Amino acid sequence: MLKRIKELSGHTLIYSLAWFASSCASILLLPVYTRFLSKVDYGILELLDYTNTILTFVVIAGVNVAIPKFFNETDSPEKKRQVVSTGISFVLFSGAIVGLFAFLLNDVLAQLILGDVKYTYYITLNIILLYVQLLIFVVGTGFVAAKKSKQYLSYMLVKLLLTVSCNLYFIVVLKLGVLGMLYGNILANSLVALVILAHSISLNGLKLSCPILFKLLKFGLPMIPASILATIMHNADRFLIRHYCSLDDVGLYAIGYKFPFMLNALILQSFNFIWTGSMMYEVSGQPDASYQYGRIATYVLSFYVAAQLCLSVFSISIVEILVDPKFFVAHQVTPVVALGLSFHAFYFFFSIGTFIKGKTWLLNYAYFPAALINIVGNIWLLPKYGYMAAAWVSVVTYLTFAIILFCSCRRLIRVEFEVKRLAILFAAAIFTFTFSRIIILENLFFEIMKGCAFVLLFFVILFVSGWLTRGEEKFLKEKLQRVRGNFLLR
Repeated sequence: MLKRIKELSGHTLIYSLAWFASSCASILLLPVYTRFLSKVDYGILELLDYTNTILTFVVIAGVNVAIPKFFNETDSPEKKRQVVSTGISFVLFSGAIVGLFAFLLNDVLAQLILGDVKYTYYITLNIILLYVQLLIFVVGTGFVAAKKSKQYLSYMLVKLLLTVSCNLYFIVVLKLGVLGMLYGNILANSLVALVILAHSISLNGLKLSCPILFKLLKFGLPMIPASILATIMHNADRFLIRHYCSLDDVGLYAIGYKFPFMLNALILQSFNFIWTGSMMYEVSGQPDASYQYGRIATYVLSFYVAAQLCLSVFSISIVEILVDPKFFVAHQVTPVVALGLSFHAFYFFFSIGTFIKGKTWLLNYAYFPAALINIVGNIWLLPKYGYMAAAWVSVVTYLTFAIILFCSCRRLIRVEFEVKRLAILFAAAIFTFTFSRIIILENLFFEIMKGCAFVLLFFVILFVSGWLTRGEEKFLKEKLQRVRGNFLLR
């Protein structure tokens, strides 16, 4: 078990470096972007970004999920190469077809997404960006399945460096606003897409095997409705805020949402690369798989919830330091969204059986009602309470999703969840944050000190509540004694 945790942690750490670098860049550039971009600009970019997210799931047809499964089910190097090359060939073709249709309907899409045909050129650029992002995404999946985490990291860091450089030039120097962000993203992603695609072709070729494609699509196609519903569950609020409120409010909501989402990407998306890429399937073959799944769930969720709590406690200070004053009220969104995302984090463990047993269609049972709640809840509450209603609706949406997903999938595979420890974790986090909001200090320094005190309180609550097992207490004591001994020797 310890060996498994170390391997999982090692690959997750490598993948998280890419997300960490991206998150750091986003945070450091916020003071710049919020100065040169208006709230409307942020709203437009947010809607364009999530439009691409929706189209990505349609184009890729679940192939990104199918590649790791069938890659890990065979021991033949030739079969592994065929799985990757077939997946990439399919996305190259399907992406071109969807992109062509989108070009023909770009004025309709501009009216539908952004509310005005004057934004047609933005849609055209966004379609180009979508295609090159798709190539990077599917080729990257092949590297992840093969556990080539260091090569994947290298490409992502180069892409990040190019993107930041291009965006700064187009936005700050040329002052092109939204166009500058789109030009910069297209240029950077296109360069990386060409290189990473060439690298993959040199390793795997570019041949389409019809029998393998049939297996990939048979496994992945049921993911299309689930993926679309998931996107609606996650992102419908932005489009509804634009309709019932304004693009300004979309921009404010996007800033407040950005911090917990970046943390989500840094921790869970990095974990998900190695988890669904290979480790989940490897664990399934172990005699104590149910125990391993449960213990891994406890560790990952505990780290994630603790991180989101820290972000929430310091949210006022973070927003005050990093963004232009016109965006300051967005801090109210951050802790609410962090709570919702913490409920959604159970997805990675409640859905294990759907991937192991090949019954991904079961995900629709959870996604459909959750997406419906998100739409209906926002339509009902946004006109009355503004964009903050969307944040609270997301909490209800994610909680409902997690409950239904658990009920739908619990019989597929046994997972020994440590219910008591997880309950203590969430109770301690909610109590700590609620208590921290009783008094808000005007002085930034004292507000930060207050946040440090409440983070410490959270860990004290966990310790005195008996959250740690005896084995973990013994392990930590031995580590502390070893560190202390090394310190004294110095």
